[in-house]
Amino acid sequence: SECTQPYIETQDSPPDESATVKMVVIDGIVMGPQHCSYDNCSNTLVNHRGVFCDVHNLEFGARCRVHDCPNQKINNT
Repeated sequence: SECTQPYIETQDSPPDESATVKMVVIDGIVMGPQHCSYDNCSNTLVNHRGVFCDVHNLEFGARCRVHDCPNQKINNT
């Protein structure tokens, strides 16, 4: 696939500079805010895998998680 191809430098390529990169791998443990992700809502999440509280999960739970996207969520993706 495209992402497995070797890097080919071009005239437009940025100069070769070293940069520090920090990578973090987690195993599904909730790290960070554990409240509803709906704007200005600080209610507790329905469960540790969810993103909404009870109220907003009923209203938005089946929708795409991208902000302002009206589409239905595609399960298991």
